[in-house]
Amino acid sequence: MRSSHCCWALMLLVLSASLTDCGSAHETKHGNPQPTTLTVPLEVACDVLVVGGSTAALSAALTAANHSSEQTVCLTEPTDWPGGQLTSSGVTAIDYGYDLVRQPRNLPASFRAMMASLPSHNPGQCTVGCTGSCLHQKAANTTAEALVATNASQCYLPLSLLNNWIFPTLGEFPNLKVFLMTVPTSVEYTGSRLSMVHGVQRRAKHPAAAWTTRLSQQLPDWYSPKDSALFQKQPVAFVLSPHGFVIEASELGGVLVLSRAQWRQGVEVPTEQSNATDATCGTAFTYPLFLKLYERAVPDPPLPLPPSPPRPYGIDGFRKPYCDPGTGGANPSLRWHGMWTWRRAHGTGNASEPINLAKPGEISQHNWNGNYSHFRTEEGNDYPRGYLLLPLGQNGSGHGPTAQPWRAEVEQVRGNASPLQRQRQQQQGLPQQPRQSPPTSQHQAHTTSPQTVTLTPTPTAWAGGVNLTSLDLAERQAYGFYKWLRASAPDEALGSKVGLLRNVSDGAGTNHGLTKVPYVRDTRRAVGHDGYVLTATELGKRAADRVAIVEYGFDVHRAACSYPDYILHPKARGGKLYVPLRALVSSGADNLLVAGKTIAQTFLAASTTRLHPGEWATGLAAGVAASVAVDWVA
Repeated sequence: MRSSHCCWALMLLVLSASLTDCGSAHETKHGNPQPTTLTVPLEVACDVLVVGGSTAALSAALTAANHSSEQTVCLTEPTDWPGGQLTSSGVTAIDYGYDLVRQPRNLPASFRAMMASLPSHNPGQCTVGCTGSCLHQKAANTTAEALVATNASQCYLPLSLLNNWIFPTLGEFPNLKVFLMTVPTSVEYTGSRLSMVHGVQRRAKHPAAAWTTRLSQQLPDWYSPKDSALFQKQPVAFVLSPHGFVIEASELGGVLVLSRAQWRQGVEVPTEQSNATDATCGTAFTYPLFLKLYERAVPDPPLPLPPSPPRPYGIDGFRKPYCDPGTGGANPSLRWHGMWTWRRAHGTGNASEPINLAKPGEISQHNWNGNYSHFRTEEGNDYPRGYLLLPLGQNGSGHGPTAQPWRAEVEQVRGNASPLQRQRQQQQGLPQQPRQSPPTSQHQAHTTSPQTVTLTPTPTAWAGGVNLTSLDLAERQAYGFYKWLRASAPDEALGSKVGLLRNVSDGAGTNHGLTKVPYVRDTRRAVGHDGYVLTATELGKRAADRVAIVEYGFDVHRAACSYPDYILHPKARGGKLYVPLRALVSSGADNLLVAGKTIAQTFLAASTTRLHPGEWATGLAAGVAASVAVDWVA
């Protein structure tokens, strides 16, 4: 920003006061959710716009709305389940990392309140994240009651968290506008500030249609402004107030790509301090599964499977004690049961029963990285053989794309002031920007009145920058893993009772049985002012502008690409990493912040900040920062 040192020093003082007592960030009140209206105005005025899809986005929107009731906060969400990995990505097994972040004093009050809304501390009676004394106490007769005392794990079904806390809490704020099923498609600038973000909102023509076909078959349709066989579409223009801020907190980094921001994707090479990256090499991504153990045998449905011959499946946990508590890995039967209970999302509720045995009526959530990272051939439902993100012409200097086919199109859209923008400019005595004529060969014109024409890029302009082939193969990988898990049960009778939940009202909330979107462990990442990015070398350093803390190992779910030596043999296994405010400030626009996986960080640092509490904390900090900045600039 032009007055970055003065501005951010003042903001840090206010932000620090807001974050010192986590309890002041956002306390939960019980209320009813506002009805979601999918038919929205073409233009929506926002003081803070959160481009969402992640856990951080939910946190940022709630925090900004709570911080100032006078500001209008807008949240976009590509699915109908806000929360990212908490809900739509299906990682419903909270992993707090190491012991430091498990302590309530190191968790934001809003995160604690959200987790306290679950029917019990650990509805799934799961054991994920069980470390230290907890792991040693996991004998074969350990009960759920006994385990709670030493284990902070919490597992649940997505709809439980959505209905108990997320939807009611979103409905508490009259100044918060939530746009479900909405994705960004282009941006506009006024000078050095983002002034508008265009998007497309969709509504399924039939209730079950939205989640019947797999994502790889419909993702480009999400970004098209044209009605399709599945969806009715409404182009939306989110118009920033003259002092408004945008928070990029998506899972694909769309605003980074569409704006003038510098950004990275993939692994820094040859060292972590390098600006150059291998944009085709990242982490494996996953489609989590929700499986139910029935009382009786259930049909095994035909599903699209990986190309023949498929690679052998297996999980790293088959060789670890936590999947065979009490016997050190000697009992194959307990290994399967241990895998089932590790991320069990719905338990029987009987706290006196052994924790490590699968029981009829339970629902188990699965996302496994197999043994691929150990240079063996077995794989879980992680997909390691193709990167999710297309390279998009990214050059080797850490800057944004230089040769996207939509770049010229975006430049044509910039400077086209909307009717609402022109009205505000006139009221404030600002120089008005003439609206340019739409280039009909490059844009679809959506006429809403004789005086209003909004330009929206065609679907070829921007559709998330996703490799649809990798997406399709990842879906097949997940289905194949389900088949393997069913067949690998200790006995055939038990395996025949395992079924994939395929229902929009349960499990992953889809009729195809996979999560609405995959669990993405790394994405496009911002580059901060003066080229700043958070690195793993900052472990243990208490930055003066710290706004979040994470404590976890460098957990790189390896894919089939060539990693540099510092990834394969890190000098440290992980530890405390303090996230500074600087990592939440993006270059490319004076009013652009980032949160979640898109913060200014290296690939290796991202492997430790991506857990639920870390994402929530960076979203909270960005929400406060944006709200404070709106008032400060005004």
